[in-house]
Amino acid sequence: MWLSLDAWARLVFAYRSSPRPLNRVHALLITAGFFLPRTLLPFPLPPQDRTVLIFNILIASSAREDGSGGAAAIRLFAQMLSQPARPNAHTFPALVKSLAPLPGRAGVAVHAQLVRRGLVGDNYISSAMVKLYARLGDVSATVKVFDENPCPDLATHNAILDSLCKNGEIAAGKRLFYALVAPDVVTWTTLIDGLLANGFPDEALRTFATMVACPNEATLVCALSACANCRAATAVLLGKQLHCHVLRRGASLSAFLGTALVDMYGKRGLLCSAREVFRRIPERRVCAWNAMIMALACNGEEAEAMVMFREITVAPNSVTLVAVLTACARGGMVAAGLTLFEAMDRDFGVVPRMEHCGCVVDMLGRAGRLDEAAEVIAAMPFPADASVWGALLGACRLHGNAAMAAVVAVPLLGLQSGHGGRYAALLGAYADEGMWASAARVKAEMERGIVKKTAGCSWLESHPGNAAAISITALESRPVTQQFCGALLTRRRVCEGKQQWTASRHCRGVEDSDKPPSSSSGSTRTIVMCKERE
Repeated sequence: MWLSLDAWARLVFAYRSSPRPLNRVHALLITAGFFLPRTLLPFPLPPQDRTVLIFNILIASSAREDGSGGAAAIRLFAQMLSQPARPNAHTFPALVKSLAPLPGRAGVAVHAQLVRRGLVGDNYISSAMVKLYARLGDVSATVKVFDENPCPDLATHNAILDSLCKNGEIAAGKRLFYALVAPDVVTWTTLIDGLLANGFPDEALRTFATMVACPNEATLVCALSACANCRAATAVLLGKQLHCHVLRRGASLSAFLGTALVDMYGKRGLLCSAREVFRRIPERRVCAWNAMIMALACNGEEAEAMVMFREITVAPNSVTLVAVLTACARGGMVAAGLTLFEAMDRDFGVVPRMEHCGCVVDMLGRAGRLDEAAEVIAAMPFPADASVWGALLGACRLHGNAAMAAVVAVPLLGLQSGHGGRYAALLGAYADEGMWASAARVKAEMERGIVKKTAGCSWLESHPGNAAAISITALESRPVTQQFCGALLTRRRVCEGKQQWTASRHCRGVEDSDKPPSSSSGSTRTIVMCKERE
């Protein structure tokens, strides 16, 4: 069946948003010989604008499809080049977006076509190319594409900022952000999310506090995630203020905003608030269930987490099973955890990954079944990473198995040779068993490799403005540590006895008097500070 080119163009345009009818029209175009090379066309050359329109719509439709959409789009583009159809500015945005799953050389080839046709200055195309190279991890190419654009708009700036943040170039991203005259809410959200993703939740909160644009839902989700992961004790207060802001708007909780609130309250140990937020989410997607189950598992309510898993109303995913296995590990429910692990693929269609295997190793290690934990690692279809070996090393120290700890330490230190905590755990395992010669050898390796254990410091608040505790772990021999602790301990009662300072000291392993000088280890000082109610 042959139609005029105008009829084909109208037909393709009419079904541009309907994938299945458009695929049938595409099949008719193939059978009519529309995609034959220009030298083999059985009809006169058609007008170029109609041909370009047909190809543009077909490429955009192929780019929207999942799976091999990128390959189909690039094949259509190659056929377009063999026709009397000149690709224009409407051809490339959808084409570039579809290239992410393909090898990098496909993007380079399309980029060459852009340069050849003088379209590098188009902001839509430039933004799409920046995002493409960002997904490929090529930061230098991303910056090059951005620099080639003579007049980048704000959307292109947002794209390059997102690219820099996602590839760890947070310093360059901040310089770009502060050079902008009028950043919009997308720009602010991109920077906040980038700071959070690169491990700077405190700075992400400070950036949010200085934000001049009105935050949208994505901004609030990022800010709540920063509150959940921030070390500052006041972060939970900001999280509550954001929750009040959401309530004042009068809108119902979306699945993503509700999930962020549940995650924030769960990581801060406020289970009652987490339950209340979860109950008020009208459409509970799997992410909301995951956050609530993990909150229960990490706050001593493992049994309730298992009950919630059995009551889940959506299909669980990989993250759900990690949360449930975490509950089994922390609650000592080894039988239930092993049953779930063995049934993951069969019952839920989830192939066990590194996170699931790590949870099982941690679960067996906590229960003292170290040999079974080692068998799980040996049976893994992929090499165990440092988190899995670290879980087994911690279990070896917990149950006093220094021999297995020495075996586990070999691959673990090979993966994290500069991680002071791993050496400290092995040293502690030897010290707990009185193996001072081995402990001295590990200590010598740390000093020879210039490996240092970072001093730990944590704050705990029982009531805001009433009581707090700081736990400081450091080496006794450090003068700064002695001066700091001495300054705290010399404080006396003030304000008519309403504020007092007390201290207690606990040493890990055996007493200092029993330790040889060569194995000098860290100690923990806990200073409890009680101050007057505001």
